[in-house]
Amino acid sequence: MICVKSTNPHWASVVDYGLVTPKLGTSIAQYRVTVGTDDALEGGVDYDIDETIIHPKYNKDNNDCDVLVIKIKDKLTFNDRVQKIEMASQDLEIVDGSMLDTMGFGWTNPADENSFSKQLLRVTIPYVNQNDCKKIFPKLTSTMMCAGGTNKDSCKGDSGGPLTYENQVVGLVSYGRKTCGQIGIPAVYTNLSAVRDFIDKIITQ
Repeated sequence: MICVKSTNPHWASVVDYGLVTPKLGTSIAQYRVTVGTDDALEGGVDYDIDETIIHPKYNKDNNDCDVLVIKIKDKLTFNDRVQKIEMASQDLEIVDGSMLDTMGFGWTNPADENSFSKQLLRVTIPYVNQNDCKKIFPKLTSTMMCAGGTNKDSCKGDSGGPLTYENQVVGLVSYGRKTCGQIGIPAVYTNLSAVRDFIDKIITQ
């Protein structure tokens, strides 16, 4: 989950839809937005969720438009642990060879469902262009982008986490192969530039 720059501090987060998948068996009312900590189990400040809005074109079959915006009930308080970060502009161009960062509390071992990380982990991974990625993921759409293919990767439990480039959030962890960190197999991220109109319309209300 990531905080993004907004003209309205109630609209604090943008996540991919994986955060609130019905498979978890819980309602959104049972979630909180926690900020200001890199520990999954303690610290930080919790905010109650007021509203969630899923992209109207979200497709659960191929994860197209895999993004959801969360409105919190109280305004975020910014400090040295809670900071704004810019979203990627629609004209941002990322070229082959560019290195991006992603982070999360997800699995550290794809074979062990109990390997969630207590501490926030961060990895630097290479951008993979659409043509090359589509050879691996034929259902890739224009609202998706790819990164990885090294032994470092996002994994299960990282969904909704940020993909950053030059101090901008460019993507959100969406999906990938179960064998995270497989050489030559990148992960797929929601391309924020491609869904920026939807996000801007919501958070400027």
